[in-house]
Amino acid sequence: MTLEQATGRKRHDFRVVGNPSKLAEALTIEAVLEDAHTVTFRLRAKSIGHALPTGDLFRRVELQAACTFPDGHTERVDPMVFARGFSGRGFGGARDADIANLDRSSEYSTLTPPTATSDRRLFLDADHAVTQVSMTFGEPVFGGRIHYRLVHRRMDDAMAAFYRVVPNENDTVMLEGELDLRVTKD
Repeated sequence: MTLEQATGRKRHDFRVVGNPSKLAEALTIEAVLEDAHTVTFRLRAKSIGHALPTGDLFRRVELQAACTFPDGHTERVDPMVFARGFSGRGFGGARDADIANLDRSSEYSTLTPPTATSDRRLFLDADHAVTQVSMTFGEPVFGGRIHYRLVHRRMDDAMAAFYRVVPNENDTVMLEGELDLRVTKD
């Protein structure tokens, strides 16, 4: 008899962390130029029946975008973070400097459990199957190429540094694309 049969509970041991194809099945993303400086991204739930990310409290999804201009220089905008928010001295509310200076031998004895203060995850309920986000660049983006990607992160940079998790083990690119705004001659 399986655990599921014995308890009537569904299994939660499937793995999506580090599985880009499984993560990519969850949603679609569309990029649209709104004006000279602004790109709007529409994220739509596809094969997901709950908020994204789910699992550990500290998982997050980041929408990252950068524009490469005709002269070769690149402008990055601040990423849009979809995650739970916390307060207190737990990782959710601690500053990077606080975490970097923790005594590793203490095993967090000086940290209090975080308190949830917000929930900015994607697709929180059936009424929120589409999330629209605008990102504004400092320079007009006409003539450039905007590369965007949606990244599933196991934890933020401060927590990853504390646990000595390297970026390629922390981040999984879910989806990526390009909005080409270069002018071509016929």
